[in-house]
Amino acid sequence: MRYLGSIIIIGLLLFSGLTCNERSTEFVGGTTDYGNYDPIQNPSGYFSAAIEPSGGPFSRPTGMAVIDNDSPEARILCEFNTQIDNSSLTDAFTLMSTGGENIPLEFYLSIGAVSSLTLWPGTDLEYNTTYILTLIAGNLLDVAGNNLDIDGDLVGGETPDDNIVLRFTTFNADSTAGSPVPNTSDDISPSILGNLYFLIADTIVAFRWMDVSLAVNISDYARDTLGNSYQLPLSPSEFDPLTVILRDSYTKTMVGGTIAYDDDSTSSTYLRLSYDPSSILAAGTDYELVLKAESIADAAGNKLDNTSDIIFNFTTIDRTSDSSIIVDDVIPPSVLSFSNNGPSFTIFFTEEIDVSTINPATISVSINNSPNDGSLLVELFARPQSPTGYATQVTFYPNDPNQTGDMVIVRGMIADWTGNIKGDIDIYYW
Repeated sequence: MRYLGSIIIIGLLLFSGLTCNERSTEFVGGTTDYGNYDPIQNPSGYFSAAIEPSGGPFSRPTGMAVIDNDSPEARILCEFNTQIDNSSLTDAFTLMSTGGENIPLEFYLSIGAVSSLTLWPGTDLEYNTTYILTLIAGNLLDVAGNNLDIDGDLVGGETPDDNIVLRFTTFNADSTAGSPVPNTSDDISPSILGNLYFLIADTIVAFRWMDVSLAVNISDYARDTLGNSYQLPLSPSEFDPLTVILRDSYTKTMVGGTIAYDDDSTSSTYLRLSYDPSSILAAGTDYELVLKAESIADAAGNKLDNTSDIIFNFTTIDRTSDSSIIVDDVIPPSVLSFSNNGPSFTIFFTEEIDVSTINPATISVSINNSPNDGSLLVELFARPQSPTGYATQVTFYPNDPNQTGDMVIVRGMIADWTGNIKGDIDIYYW
């Protein structure tokens, strides 16, 4: 193979500003490998070469410097004392991170008495990252077709002998490690804020009356130029009868209604998705609000959920908010809460319980898997949302006040005064 008769590569490697937002950087501590030679470190030097009188290959370069420069324009400058074949450049240089990321390069060649080559990284480099620039001698040609011969053996283009490798690490202008280049892409999916809640007009209410509207808050997110996320609304057009559905949980019968999404950031209901049923809901019925999450997306195409629907379940009580409609008690009782009182415990139910269904068989207490004997005290407490305005509480007192149980089982045979059976079994530890 032929060699480039006289080439001088001037190591004016001007790396700077290789970040988003034009944050100034400089690159220090560059080292070079020349074929199978040991790396050379020379912070104040540059590529130099002694031209042989015969015009043959030049001596091994003595060093390389990375020049401090705060310009936001990042570039690598090489000068050759021969005319370079422009078509050979693309395959002659590679720039990669130590993590294996290949950085594209753009080439600008000026040919005069010497060839001046400027290489521009095609993407921003990251702070505090080591990169490797490789000049592949076998792929670099002058206009006469000669290869580069770095080791001076008169055989050009040998790998790795004639290759040049520059390693450098990016730093801030004050030589400290910088922050990573921020991620400014819109890659954050919309999300649900909190749980389903209930409305009468615009007032949030605690009870699931038959005339409630349903609401849930949904937000989108994007990133600013520094990579910080910020909140913004989805388009109201994402919510329609195909993507927001109210139906009976068991029969799947649909309930029509009005769908609204508030994208006004000055509004007190900003980001609220509401569903106002067109008719009063049935009493004591389990409903589900279904969001077709795979079909709800932000402007960048990020979906609310990539794999499944989002479903909220709730059960209505037996009356409207103004009690103008009260349906016969059709709702089974359930445990409202369990209170561990130390030497005793209290079970609070959601409504009045038929006392004949409260006994050691329906509320059992055990200690080390053996029955814990005691007495059950049944009392009433005021609860306006129950059918009668009252509910039952049951307190257990052990016969031996020094002995406590480890498990309390509230069984499903417990019933209210209209015969609605509790059904579920609840287990508590005391």
